[in-house]
Amino acid sequence: MHPLSCTFYSSSFTANHSSFSAYAEHLSKARQVEKEHSSLTSQCAHLTEEVHHLKEEHMKINQAHINAISDLQNEVDGFRKDEARILKDAYVRNLLEKLNEAEAVAEKHAANAKGAIALLKRERAMNKQLRGVSSS
Repeated sequence: MHPLSCTFYSSSFTANHSSFSAYAEHLSKARQVEKEHSSLTSQCAHLTEEVHHLKEEHMKINQAHINAISDLQNEVDGFRKDEARILKDAYVRNLLEKLNEAEAVAEKHAANAKGAIALLKRERAMNKQLRGVSSS
């Protein structure tokens, strides 16, 4: 082989080897980037699932909150109805007590009136007797 041709092959080999090394390095980096991309894609999918799950939990908690507020409102309404019933019952009891007192007073007045009527009848009878005695 000619020495010049050896030099040519040698420099060609070095250039090819350098080019191959750069390609191999580039390929290695590309594979690393692909692995990182795959890992990030997997993490993203996992996070998307987690966000979806958290949204569902949030909706359940909101619904439970709405239900609790509704239950409390119903309970408050029940307390208000009970309070109104209790106040009405107390008012009615008070009226019944006043009616019983008025009835007792009326009975006393009736008894006094009967006594007064009886006294008036006796007085008339006595007056009649007196007139009968004085006219005889």
